[in-house]
Formats: sequence, structure tokens, C-alpha cells
Amino acid sequence: MGKSIIDGAGEFRQGEEGVFSGGQCIFMALPAKVVYELMSNLFE
Repeated sequence: MGKSIIDGAGEFRQGEEGVFSGGQCIFMALPAKVVYELMSNLFE
């Protein structure tokens, strides 16, 4: 896991992400396709 974080440092994520407790998803992040737009809006 750590290696993929270092390799992707400074780049927006391309895949979907979630937080799991055992086999249950307890949080699902927004779709990767909207990350760039949301970050752009944040910095405007």
C-alpha cells in the first residue's frame, strides 16, 4: 500500500476508494471522475 501512495504522490486518484470494516463498506468516496473539478473549485 505504501508504495502506491509514493508512486502516485502529487496526482489525483484515478480509481474509486472506500473505507471498509471487515467486509462492509462504511464510507465510499466521491467518484474519481469528479475529483479534479472539485479540487479546481476549491482553489478558486
